[in-house]
Amino acid sequence: IFEVKRQVSTGLTFDVSYVFSKSLDDRSFDPVFTAAGTGTSLTAQNTTLDPNNRRLNYGISDFDRTHVLNGTVVYDLPFGTGRYFLKGGNGFVDRIFGGWTVSSNVILQSGRPFTVVSGTNSFNSAVSSRANFSGTNFKPRFQDDGGVPFLFTAAERAQFTLPGPGELGNIGRNSFRMPRNFNMDAALIKRVRIRETINFEFRTEVSNLTNTPYFAVPAISVLTPATLGRSLSTANPASSNARIIQLGAKLNF
Repeated sequence: IFEVKRQVSTGLTFDVSYVFSKSLDDRSFDPVFTAAGTGTSLTAQNTTLDPNNRRLNYGISDFDRTHVLNGTVVYDLPFGTGRYFLKGGNGFVDRIFGGWTVSSNVILQSGRPFTVVSGTNSFNSAVSSRANFSGTNFKPRFQDDGGVPFLFTAAERAQFTLPGPGELGNIGRNSFRMPRNFNMDAALIKRVRIRETINFEFRTEVSNLTNTPYFAVPAISVLTPATLGRSLSTANPASSNARIIQLGAKLNF
């Protein structure tokens, strides 16, 4: 973990942190999903494949994010009483040009890991086995394929095959990863002093300022090759909404 935090006397405060980590386990609990499952679901790979060999489930944790960069900045604009510009202005000028604050929060992090499954029960009767993959150097990125976003190119999809009877597949749990996630929130705040201890505050807050989409984990079953890697929805709505602008006002005293 690396963090830099600084408060400047001119009204600027910033905080930047970077976390490099790796988490391995044989069964994860990701709040977006559940701890176990059957069939071809993502959580099925957290279900014990063989009680006598738990290492078959050992791999990258569902919640692992290798790189996480987070930054926050708050800046009181230098206008009005006590600031560099217009510091000698009258009360009317101060109420118009003073009391402005801008802030922003940015997060850039690795995508969620996931497993490509075969869609067949070649290894046991409860959980789908994993796929065989003959490719290398997979780069997680969504591209347009017939007007639909696909995580795998046609050439990459062709490199996935079904395992034979009794086989688990040659890829490990959570061998693939979604594209990185970027989000920027921002706010513009105006405070108008009414009395010494009372001020009126108007806020404009923007979530996902860049309107960056973040797609949900795509179809992961090789048994349906036409849809393998296709994503028709966005991820958890709490973190991947389209740009949202919210206005608010309050009285501080």
